[in-house]
Amino acid sequence: MAGPCVEVAASTRPCDVYLVKAWRVCGLGEPVDVMNLEEVLVPQPDAGQLLVRVLGAAANFADALVCRGLYQVKPPLPFTPGLELW
Repeated sequence: MAGPCVEVAASTRPCDVYLVKAWRVCGLGEPVDVMNLEEVLVPQPDAGQLLVRVLGAAANFADALVCRGLYQVKPPLPFTPGLELW
């Protein structure tokens, strides 16, 4: 596994900001090589959006293709894979 995409130092976070664990991809390649479990800031929804609590997300074949850069949708790096949510 590669190192984290972005380090979030505890001293630089406001105390009312929460972290969640997320699989992050910082470069393209085999999922086992490019996926890292990291603590990231809870995303903040924009106007007209909502935040959904995800209990689990499967890593499927399409996610593997996205990690390799072979899927028709190519999100900017770094990204969190997960086309299926539970």
